[in-house]
Parts: sequence; C-alpha cells; structure tokens
Amino acid sequence: MANEKEQVREVRNNPQPRKRSYGARPRQQGAGERPSGGNRRHNNNPRPRNNNNAQPTRQNRQKRTPVRIIPLGGLNEIGKNMTVFECCNDMFILDCGLAFPDMEPDGDDGLASCWRMVENVEGVDALLEDLKNHTFAKKDAFTVGEVFNIGVEDLPDFIGENGHFSTIFDFSAHMLSDGEHGWYDAPKISFDAWKRAITDSQMRVQNVGFEANIIENHDEPRGVSRFLPDYAQNADGAKMLGTVSVLLRGIPFIYQGQEIGMQNARWNSVDEFDDISTKDQYRVAREAGLSDAEALAVCSVMSRDNARTPMQWKDAPQAGFTSGTPWLKVNDNYPVINVEKEEEQPDSVLHYYRKLIALRKSGEYRELFTYGKFEPAYENADHVMAYYRILQGRRVLVAANFGTDTIELDWEVPAKKVLLSNKKRTNAENKLILEKCEVFVTECK
Repeated sequence: MANEKEQVREVRNNPQPRKRSYGARPRQQGAGERPSGGNRRHNNNPRPRNNNNAQPTRQNRQKRTPVRIIPLGGLNEIGKNMTVFECCNDMFILDCGLAFPDMEPDGDDGLASCWRMVENVEGVDALLEDLKNHTFAKKDAFTVGEVFNIGVEDLPDFIGENGHFSTIFDFSAHMLSDGEHGWYDAPKISFDAWKRAITDSQMRVQNVGFEANIIENHDEPRGVSRFLPDYAQNADGAKMLGTVSVLLRGIPFIYQGQEIGMQNARWNSVDEFDDISTKDQYRVAREAGLSDAEALAVCSVMSRDNARTPMQWKDAPQAGFTSGTPWLKVNDNYPVINVEKEEEQPDSVLHYYRKLIALRKSGEYRELFTYGKFEPAYENADHVMAYYRILQGRRVLVAANFGTDTIELDWEVPAKKVLLSNKKRTNAENKLILEKCEVFVTECK
C-alpha cells in the first residue's frame, strides 16, 4: 500500500499526458440532433474487471452530436489553453493544444463518433489535478465525479488518497441494461448479473478509496422498477434493495422519492415525456420496426423521466406537490405511495429508511459501516445477496432473499444480535432463514 501511495504522489508531482477512456456519462442523442442510425459500440478493448471478465461500459449508449469547442478565458496560466468540449448535453474539458486526428467515418451520415476522440484524449490527469488544486482543494471540498470506463489501474488517480475527486459514482449495475442499438434491445437485468456487478465493484475499489453507491438518480429510472422482479416491487422489496445498497462499503446516495419506494410511472403516450433522449429513443425504436405500443413500453421502462415526476407528498391533487401544473405528470400511484401516508404507518418504507440510516450512522456501528472491509457471503446460494462488513474483529452480516421461496442456510459465522430486519425479525434462529423479499442484518459472534 505504501508503494502504491508513493506512486500516486509521483504522478501528482510529475503529471504526464495519458490516454484515458473516460468521460461524463454518454447521453442518448436528442431530438433535433444529427441522426446517427442508432447506437454503436466503439470500445473494442473494454477494460477487464478484476475477475477477468469484460466490464460492461457506457459505450453502448454512444450517439453522435454536433460538437462545439468553447474557449475558457481568464483561467490560470496552465488553464489558458484549455477548452470545453460539449457533447451529448455534457461538458468535457480538453487541452486545446491537442491535435484532433481524422477518424474513419462509422455512421450513416459519413461522420465519426465524437466518443472515439473522447476515449483517447490525453492530458486528463494534468487538467483534473489543476482543476482540483485551484478550486476544490482550497476549501477542502467534497467532490463527486461521474466517470466511466476506467480500469483498476486508474482508480488511485481518481479516488485514491490524493485522487482528483473524493469519490465517483458506481454505475456498474446500471450499465447492465445498455442495449446494443438503443433502449429497444436493452437486456433485462438478471439477479445473478446484478449481484456479480455489485460484488465485483466492491472488491475492485475497497483497497483504493470509496465509491458513491446509488440505486437511482435524476438520470436513471426508479430502482424498484429496474432491479427488482415484479413480485418484489413492493414495500418489502424497496426495503430490501435499500438495505443492500446503503450498507455497502462506500458513500450512500439516496435520491428523492427513493425513501418512500417511488416506482416508474405509467406512460400513455410519448407526448407525456419531457426528456429529449426518451423522445429520440422512441424514434429509434419505431425505425427499428417496433409498433407504437412496443416503443412506448420500451421508453416507459428506461426513461429518466420516471425519476423526474413530482415528489409524492400526499393523497391530494398533484400529489400535494403544487397547486399549479407541474412540468411532468404525477405518478398515478401517489394515493398509495406518498410521504403523508407513510409517516402514519410505522412499518412504511419511509420509517424503515430512517432506521436503516440511523443504524449506519450509530455510534456503535458507524466506524464499521464506514471503513469496514466488504466480504462476499453465501456466494453459492441461489437468489441470495449477502456480504459481511468487517472491522477490527467485528463482523456484521447483510443477507437478502431476492427469490420467491423461503431459504434456510447454515450460518457461515454464528449470529449474535439482530440489528435490522424488514420482516420484524428480532431473534437469530439456529439457521439463517430468509423469507421471500426479506433482508436481515445481524452482528456475528
């Protein structure tokens, strides 16, 4: 570890231009932008996970858009020659001294994808270090990066002791639903793939720094609808998914509505969407031969507008969000899922999230859940996502049953005390027993 830190310091003192497959998150091409004929992958050499399997990437979602290079004036001496590269509604800062090479066209319009250039840009380390030193570091600010397609060897540069950022978001599970050509051929996320993605990400990062763990955000559909099977898209399932995420090693981020179990909305027409990428993906699906109903169904599942519907405060007009007309329709299930109703129900998702957060932040377990090692548990048990958090001889087990049948397993390590359960379990049995959609947190002996 000491050698690794010295290497990081050496990079800081002697930054060298490096090619980096990185970037803020690729967006789907929006309506009115140059047509591209669907998504194409350009990552011919995806970085491996630490299990030597190919790592899923965001390259599946690449779309070409017109590019503007915007000079940044008034920066420090190093920054004077920097530019902002705008692509797919996101901004990229690049060294304007770079030569932009000609690339072979890969689209029907005779142009090359801008992402191919972004994937091979040089000078990223020096630029991000300059940005940090002249802004964030001056105030010891907490920073979160939205970074993709970096390998294990690059993690210290980004989230190590002297990394560019305090943390970066973990999108490993979200990448599983990337389609080859668009949303219309996006694969369903299997439990085994989801479990493997989360576990691999935890193992890959824990000796370097901390990632930011998310279930959903403003650019993703609702996690309850995305990661849980139909039978688990309920209060028990929302509690189970939340527990597994919040108690992982890393920094948990909770998005508005997640704490009450908000779900994807029902969309009756493409005209109800506001998101430009959703409208474009509807067009791509129709051009690929899907019917109106099929294209709408695809967009209903994948659209980020699912996470942008108004917050559901109570069973009242517009879910109590406004007395006017909101920018998006309110989710039809607001009479059942809303803050006011869940405040009145002791066993609601909202009250459970409060218990979950209180456990993580408690004086007795805060250090363990913050700095404790992540170790997979019950790896061969079907439909079980389980792991230990371990610190200084103390061990806590988090175990969840994502299946439909009750599971009974021998304890790998005997249980001592139940810390949390979404099924109101208070005592540990002679065996680990998990009912359908049950999550169980216990301190081990």
